Amino acid sequence: MKNKKITYLDKIPSKYGIHNYVCGKSPLANQPLAKLPVGKIRPAGWLKEILQLMGDGMAGRLCETSDFMTSTNGWLQPERMETDIRRLNDTYAPGETFVRKSETPTYNEIAWEEQAYWLRGARDLAVLLEDERLLKLTKKYIDSILNSAEDDGWFGPQCLKYPLGRDSDAKIVDVWPHIIVIDALRSYYDECGDERVIKVLDGFFRFCSDPSNNCLTSRELPELGDVWQPMIQNTRACDILPHLSWMYAHTGEKYLIDLAERIYKTYGGLAVEDKYCSYHGVDFAQRFGYPALHYKFSCDKDDLEKSERLYKSFMDDFGRLPGGAIAADELAREGKNDPRQGFESCAMIEMNRTYSLLGELTGDPSYADKSENVMLNSYPASHTPDMKAIHYLTPVNVPEIDERSREYANGGCQLGYAERGTYRCCVHNNSMGWPTYVGRLVMAADGDGAAVWQYGECAASVKVSDDVEAKIKIETDYPFNGIVKISVKCDVPTCFPLYLRIPDWCEQTELNIDGESRVFSGNKKIIKVDGEWLDNTVKIVFEQNVKIIRWPSIGDCVSISRGPLFYSLYIKENWYLKQLDKYSVRCIKPGTPWNYALKLDKTEDVRVEEDFACANDRPWDSVNAPICLYVKGRRLNCWNVSNNDNTIEPLPKSPVESDEPEEDLKLIPMGCARLRICCFPVLVSPERGKWENN
Repeated sequence: MKNKKITYLDKIPSKYGIHNYVCGKSPLANQPLAKLPVGKIRPAGWLKEILQLMGDGMAGRLCETSDFMTSTNGWLQPERMETDIRRLNDTYAPGETFVRKSETPTYNEIAWEEQAYWLRGARDLAVLLEDERLLKLTKKYIDSILNSAEDDGWFGPQCLKYPLGRDSDAKIVDVWPHIIVIDALRSYYDECGDERVIKVLDGFFRFCSDPSNNCLTSRELPELGDVWQPMIQNTRACDILPHLSWMYAHTGEKYLIDLAERIYKTYGGLAVEDKYCSYHGVDFAQRFGYPALHYKFSCDKDDLEKSERLYKSFMDDFGRLPGGAIAADELAREGKNDPRQGFESCAMIEMNRTYSLLGELTGDPSYADKSENVMLNSYPASHTPDMKAIHYLTPVNVPEIDERSREYANGGCQLGYAERGTYRCCVHNNSMGWPTYVGRLVMAADGDGAAVWQYGECAASVKVSDDVEAKIKIETDYPFNGIVKISVKCDVPTCFPLYLRIPDWCEQTELNIDGESRVFSGNKKIIKVDGEWLDNTVKIVFEQNVKIIRWPSIGDCVSISRGPLFYSLYIKENWYLKQLDKYSVRCIKPGTPWNYALKLDKTEDVRVEEDFACANDRPWDSVNAPICLYVKGRRLNCWNVSNNDNTIEPLPKSPVESDEPEEDLKLIPMGCARLRICCFPVLVSPERGKWENN
């Protein structure tokens, strides 16, 4: 290709550095990718629409509905210790144990992770949407936090500094919510450069470094009785490591490295001593990455390998499911690894965050593939299509959704979609989901270049060589087709590398630069395009083929994918409201049968129909699915919902037989289906071809 050098790489290197963004400083390891400041990527198409739905829906309106987001909560009024913040319904968490106004609230009702979870996503959401109401609201929180700094370095709620009360003999602080809030403060600083952030964080990290403050110094905590919240900071302490490396890149203060090493030595072992890191789904989603996050400080590749081992050991037993799902509802349980189990919404969000951080740190495109798998298959169905309600668990196979208790690790309502606090963590943490994904569509890359890391319609501004601003516009219907058009414009001719990720599912790719094409196949992962850029066009066509994936560990069932998307049986969704105590949940009854076995011998048995016009930028809805597949199948009357625990029965072991009539079955993208069957038994057939095992 004229004036362009094409190279194929396994991953983006960290050889030449990134100089236009503060992302590293010796002796810390260089990183091959750097996230752009929020606002430097402007989403378009369905991504913009889903962010708008978030802003108009639950995430943008939690301050009007959540019992934790009152104007008197401790992140807005840090001095509060034992003030009743509950609303007129006399509860602090609908669906949990009621706390009456006559009782004294515990500290976590005043300020804990709920407000922090919401803020770290809501601020980015406000910037991405340019939403004045949400910008003003999130700025109020940020100002309150930055103005609360004390002489000893503490900032934020007093109830976290004294979680057992000011007079307690057990001297302990709870900084887990701070670790979450710092995500919001960092993003705010990158957005606008408010130097108060650096000053406040320096004071706080020095507070954490002082052993006399008993902050992240020991795994052992004093007897806390019924107050369990401070224990969480032990299991998730190493979430602070990216904050410390970010701060070191800005200040070069050595105590930050010492603090990072102390915390990892004390708590990082929690992530490597056990085969699975944790049976808790959300803890696993965060903790498998801790050794890799430590690599930034150690420069020891063994740390990267430790994270890979921890990830593989858990996923081999609990993650052999379509859509990047894990069987952990909320705890992974031995023998409970089939598609009936639930995938917690918080686990989806945290897995995507960990994949994003490790992708930046390593340049390994497999982390972007994993992120896509979760976010484009599992995550959309964790919410209602209007983004106004969320549920706790999203199973891979679930033919009905209601308030009834099921055979999950937790009892009670786990599937009904709620608009407010019955699912405390997930309701508030959901604000981080799509903004985190959008924030990594385009990134700064090694050699002062740019990388198209995730594929979605957007316009991005990236500083490249010689501090030139490169304008990168991406037009695409991805993931629903594989055509991606990229325009690159600079004010002056500028040489820099452009990295393009090839998704792992793609077997053949066509690359066209300024009208010159090249087709290649095989195990290519990264295309590096070196050359001079001024006003250029790049078109990539990722061939999307149908694949039949066999799951030997789940009764030899199969799933069907095309490109990055897995597919579910279309089940008509009849929605209704169910009142529970003083709140309601949205439920769904099936309007069509769901218990089918597929007649499936080869990929040619699957017919593809595309209809992008019906999506209207809201594709994640069963009635608006832009891509449908059609296969043959028969009803399997021996497969039903159990009357004992209301849960779908285990998949019958394939191959199966059925005397029912053959039918044409419609499949829709997994992310479009709230009622879904994504793992299917298959009918007896002498002609079955070879399928891809997973």
